[in-house]
Amino acid sequence: MRLLGWLATVLGVVGVVGCLVVAVGVWVVRPPIMDKAHEIIVIGTDGLDRADELAVVAGERLTTVDSRLTTVIGTLDSVAGSPLVDTAVGNAIRDAVSGVVSGPYPELRTSVSGLRQRLDTLADVVTRLDSAIPGITLPGVVTGAVDDIDDRLTQLDDTVTSIDAIAGNGVTTSQQVQQLSTAVSDIQGVVQAVIPALGVARTQIADASAGLDRARGSVDDTVTISAGVISIVFVYLALLNVLLYQQGRRWLAREG
Repeated sequence: MRLLGWLATVLGVVGVVGCLVVAVGVWVVRPPIMDKAHEIIVIGTDGLDRADELAVVAGERLTTVDSRLTTVIGTLDSVAGSPLVDTAVGNAIRDAVSGVVSGPYPELRTSVSGLRQRLDTLADVVTRLDSAIPGITLPGVVTGAVDDIDDRLTQLDDTVTSIDAIAGNGVTTSQQVQQLSTAVSDIQGVVQAVIPALGVARTQIADASAGLDRARGSVDDTVTISAGVISIVFVYLALLNVLLYQQGRRWLAREG
């Protein structure tokens, strides 16, 4: 019994000290945890702001491409049905097509690809925060909408290359006019469908940003509540160890 008394006494002391260390320690580590979470939130928020700026640029370039395609279509319609195309008009068509292919369209592709890469990176940041903090559910960064836009524009690349090839040396025949009319109309149809899709993507980016803003307060509440619960549990365990220590002392006194 004496050995058991000493064992209970030692375990009781060790248990009390260990539990109190944990109960106090959670409040020591609480600020670094909150700081790290805030750091991730800032990274996500800044990234989303940058993504929205890229989306604005992409939207402006979509509008430019759409406007220039409308110009091309108008010029093509002006000579539709003519067996031969006036040289000046043919050159104007060539220049109008070049005005789409050589500048705005490649810039648009670069903008959308950059936006896609930005959101792919942010998706990982948001997922990490969502998984790391219990009780917080953040809206996913919607890469799907931008992926779809990028994929649809990628499918147009060959068509854009084809109109440049057709109009490259000037348009002289009705066959070229018809080929260009069909291809340019197809391109504009996709571009006009992508414009509202990009608007939806911007709305979803804004929703994700708002979710991160709400998460800032939720992080503080969640970490504080968790620290409080852990402290209460370990203080309770410390009290149990006090009882173990007292029981060990009683056993030793009885043996003495």
